[in-house]
Amino acid sequence: MKLRCLCDAQIVDQTDSLPNKAAFVPDEDLERYQEPLIHFAADLVRAWVAGQQDAFLDAHFARSYPRGLAIESLLSDFWTRQSVAYERRMYECEACGRLWVQTHPDKNEYVTYLPEDAARGVLRGRFSL
Repeated sequence: MKLRCLCDAQIVDQTDSLPNKAAFVPDEDLERYQEPLIHFAADLVRAWVAGQQDAFLDAHFARSYPRGLAIESLLSDFWTRQSVAYERRMYECEACGRLWVQTHPDKNEYVTYLPEDAARGVLRGRFSL
């Protein structure tokens, strides 16, 4: 993905762990985003303890979903489904600091916000600050 910033710099997203990219879930959607993840994890544990893995998979995934995957893969796949439905992307132009915020998870549309001071790197990871 490439964005041409209003300052004429280019924002490129072609790898992971970018210091100028973030994903966010609006506060109004946070419970609807998190609650299914919590229930999925709890139901997954109960199904595994009861030996009901196949019934669990049939209830949550298509019949063609592979069997015998690690629990981490199941959690990751369900988490990804939630992320696609709720998360939006945000990019910071490294040249001017302008934030590009995705308007809706399903749309490749962005609005921009220009900072009022010289602060930069606001999307950096917790351990990069």
